[in-house]
Amino acid sequence: MAKKKIYVVRKGYVPGIYLSWSDCEKQTKGYSGAEYKSYSNMEDATFALEFGFDLSRIDSAEEHSIVGDLDIASGNEESCEESFVSQCSDNPPDLIDYNEETFDIPENFMVTPEIVTTPSEKLLDLVPRINPNINYDTICVDGACSGNPGAGEYQCVDVSTNEVIFASPVYPYTTNNIMEFMALAQAIKFTVENGLTKPIYSDSRTAIAWVKNKKVNTTLKLTSENSDMYDLLNTLEAWLKKNSFSHVEILKWDTKGWGEIPADFGRK
Repeated sequence: MAKKKIYVVRKGYVPGIYLSWSDCEKQTKGYSGAEYKSYSNMEDATFALEFGFDLSRIDSAEEHSIVGDLDIASGNEESCEESFVSQCSDNPPDLIDYNEETFDIPENFMVTPEIVTTPSEKLLDLVPRINPNINYDTICVDGACSGNPGAGEYQCVDVSTNEVIFASPVYPYTTNNIMEFMALAQAIKFTVENGLTKPIYSDSRTAIAWVKNKKVNTTLKLTSENSDMYDLLNTLEAWLKKNSFSHVEILKWDTKGWGEIPADFGRK
């Protein structure tokens, strides 16, 4: 029985571990400076994803790369036993048989790296990463409030990388719906002003409705505690009324089906 090949993408559209060449190729084909290699066991693959393709720290491990000895800094290949695989190639070369045990891994399974500050920390949790119902080429927003009204904040996150695109300060006296609205309105403004085409996820039906109506429907009173927040709220509302954003796709995040939105503050 042929052994599974595990492909590690360190630089590509979505870095991670892939269990088929076709999935690996989707993340690297056409990506300038792509870095990817294949391994015959998950331990070496997860180590490489976290710490790089140099596996010298594992005494028994040997590099077995589908890209050969790639000069990572320059992206140029050097001579080696295995040849560089063109990003247009459909058939990667076979791996050397290292007599590793075979294993069964679910299809469409992928892991992405967690931040590891010391070698002794846990490397990876192997968690299914791909949900066919989610558009990963998107950004998402979320608002949170401790008490309602209470202190609140919001942020915008890239769904594919979990990178925070922007985050608000903590406003001392606001509501959850206002934070959700401001997050979505600011994400729309950011998208339009930067010429982006990514859709925006929000898990708040109220915020989506307020944005579409270009008007906030709140009973929260203006006070000295929230005057700064209200200034920005009025600015965002005015921007929505003055500018066209019909081309920006606003999507509803399915929390029940998919779990918490990536921009969630994790306070539940």
